[in-house]
Amino acid sequence: MDRLIFCIYLALLTKFPLPLREGVR
Repeated sequence: MDRLIFCIYLALLTKFPLPLREGVR
């Protein structure tokens, strides 16, 4: 099921090019 998460992660990165790492903080 990691593929699904990876797909969503890529989609988010495409929509938000900003680093998610900073968003998590």
